[in-house]
Amino acid sequence: MMQAPTSNSYNNILQKSLPLFAKHGFKGVSMRDIAREVGLKAPALYNHFHDKQQLYLKVIAFSFENKTRQLSSLLDEIRDPKKKLEKLIFSLTSMMVKDENFRHLIQRELLDGDSERLKYLGSEVFSDLLVTSSNIIKELRPNNDEPELTALTAMGMIRQHIDLKPLYPYLSNKLPSQIDAKTISNHVLKILLQGI
Repeated sequence: MMQAPTSNSYNNILQKSLPLFAKHGFKGVSMRDIAREVGLKAPALYNHFHDKQQLYLKVIAFSFENKTRQLSSLLDEIRDPKKKLEKLIFSLTSMMVKDENFRHLIQRELLDGDSERLKYLGSEVFSDLLVTSSNIIKELRPNNDEPELTALTAMGMIRQHIDLKPLYPYLSNKLPSQIDAKTISNHVLKILLQGI
């Protein structure tokens, strides 16, 4: 039977597992690797998690949960839908620029295509963000009949710029040499406001 996790050991396992999974993917990390990183024996991990799949899903949720809470509280304070959209886009962009591990986890999941893990990502990790984003878009443009697609388009544009950033110097000298969160979010926001 699994023990109820103490927050220190539980969070320590999640924090130290995150970079391992981000770098090597689900299949590239064993419970033994995680135990070594955390300073435990492999069987001790099973006191906290049924299996590697459960640990991995908890790592993904852990890496995103504080961000969504912070974002929700920031957006709750803003009444103007345009300013709310600006804050949302800038916050998402900043989060993705700063948290390389989370970005890599998402990339790996999209490439691996494991339906159970993708279902978890969709329903447990990104669903609230999609609802929040879609509601802001509906508030800003009530006649937009595809607010979810618009929200996903915004997320995709942000991610694509960050993913392509290492390629920019070799594409064109007209691209900005420094692509930071503000530059990306301003660009995405401009496209969204003209398009929605």
